[in-house]
Amino acid sequence: MSFYDAFALLVSLQVGSGVFSSPSQVNNHSPSPGVSLVIWIVCGVIAWAGAASFAELGAAMPINGGMQEYLNDIYGSYMAFLASWIWIFAVKPSSMAILSIIFAKYWIEVFADAAHQDAYLLNKFIALAALATIILFNAISMRATSRMASLFLFMKLFTVFLLIVCCLVFVLFGLHLGTDQPNVDWKNRKWFAVQEMVPDTSSIDWNTATTWAKVGEITMALYAGLWAYAGWDNANMVAGEMQNAAKELPAAIHTAVPAVITCFLLANLSYYILIPWDEIGKSDTVAEMAGQKVLGKFGSVVFALLVSAACLGSININVFTTARLTASAVDKRYLPQQLKENVDEHETQPMETTERLESAQRRKSLLRVAVTSLFGEGPFWRTPIKSMLFNGATTTIYILLGTFGALVTFIGIAEYVFFFITVLGLLKLRLKRPLLVRPYKPFVGTPLIFAVTSLILVIRGALAAPIQSLLIALLL
Repeated sequence: MSFYDAFALLVSLQVGSGVFSSPSQVNNHSPSPGVSLVIWIVCGVIAWAGAASFAELGAAMPINGGMQEYLNDIYGSYMAFLASWIWIFAVKPSSMAILSIIFAKYWIEVFADAAHQDAYLLNKFIALAALATIILFNAISMRATSRMASLFLFMKLFTVFLLIVCCLVFVLFGLHLGTDQPNVDWKNRKWFAVQEMVPDTSSIDWNTATTWAKVGEITMALYAGLWAYAGWDNANMVAGEMQNAAKELPAAIHTAVPAVITCFLLANLSYYILIPWDEIGKSDTVAEMAGQKVLGKFGSVVFALLVSAACLGSININVFTTARLTASAVDKRYLPQQLKENVDEHETQPMETTERLESAQRRKSLLRVAVTSLFGEGPFWRTPIKSMLFNGATTTIYILLGTFGALVTFIGIAEYVFFFITVLGLLKLRLKRPLLVRPYKPFVGTPLIFAVTSLILVIRGALAAPIQSLLIALLL
C-alpha cells in the first residue's frame, strides 16, 4: 500500500454519515456556535492522536483481528473476549441502529407529509426496512456489497463537497431559493456568545451552571463529534499493509486526519451560515435543512437522497464487518456454537461436479447473466448469514428502544473504555518490550495524551449518562 492509498483509505474510513447528523447534538451540548466548531476541532485532534497510537500497534504487530488481538497479546484472552463482546453487543449494533434511524429521519423529512413526520412507528418501520435490505444484499454476495461500498463512498464525499459549494454560492452570490428569509445570524450575532440550549429536553443555563455540569455537557458534545470521526481506529489496518510504514505512514496520518478535520469544520461552518442558529439543534437532518435554505424543495430532496445513500453505505460496511467479527467470535467460542456457519456443500463437491455446474451456468439466460455480473459466480448464500441475522436481531432492539442522542453516548462510553485500555497497553509494551521492532513510533506524548483524554471522557460520560453506563457494566 502506497502513501496515496493509505491517505485515501484513512479519509474514507472517517468521512461518514456522522457529519450529516451529529452537528445538532454537538450544538445542543455547547454554549455557542463558536464553541461547537472548536469541539469539532478537538474531536479531530483526539482522533488524530488515537490513529497515530493504533498505527504504532499495527506496524509493530501486523496481525489480523485489530484491537482484540492487541488486547489478547498485552493482557490475555479475557480482555480480548470482553472487547469482542462489547463490540458485538453494544458498539456495532448501536452504530447500525443510529444510521438506520438517521436514514429514516431524512427519508420522512422529505417524503412524508407534516402530519407523519414525527410518527414514531413510521420512523422505526423505515429504519428496520433499511437494515433488512442491507442485510439481504450482504447475505446474497460479497461482490454486491463491495460494489455498493464504492458507490456509497463517492456519494458521501460528493455530499460534503456539494454542501460546502452551496455555502460558498450563498455567501458570494446571495443565492437563496428557500421559502423563508435567508439566515443572517452568522453576520449579526456573536459566534461565542452564550445561547440557550435544550440538550435532551432538559435546559441548562450556561451562565449559572457549575463547572462540573458544563464539563458534563461538553463531554456529551465530544461524544457526538467523535462518533462522526469513527473509523480512525482502523489506522492499524493501514499500518499492516504498508511496505515502508516508518516513512509513509506518518505522512499519511498527518495529512489524512487534518484533511478530515478541515472537511468537517467547513461542513459545520456551512450549517451555521445557511441555517438559523435557533433551528440547528431542533433536527438531526441538518444537511436537508441546509439544502432547503439554498435550493428550496429541490435542494431538500437532493440532500435527503444523498445523505440517505450515505447512511445506507455506512450500514452496509457495518453489516459486512460485524458479521465477520461475530463469525470470528464464534470460532473462538466467545459465542454459542449454534451460530457457526454450515459447511458450504459447493466447496466440498468433487471437481467433476463443479465442472458440470460451471457448464450449466454458461447456458443460463441473459437475466441470470445480468444477476451474476452483480452478485458473482456460484451459489449466492456463501456469507456468514447466521451472524448477520444475529446482528440484525440485536440492532433491531436498539432501533426500537434507542434515540440518536442516547445511542451516541452509549457508543462513546463503550468504545473509549477499550480505546483507553488498548493505548495504555501500548505504553506498557514500550516499557516491557523495548526491543520490539516498531516501524512507526509516534512521540510518547501522543498516546499518553490520548489515554488521559479517553479516561476523562469515560469517567465524566459515565456520570452524565448513568443509564448507558449501567447497560455497559451489565454487558461486561
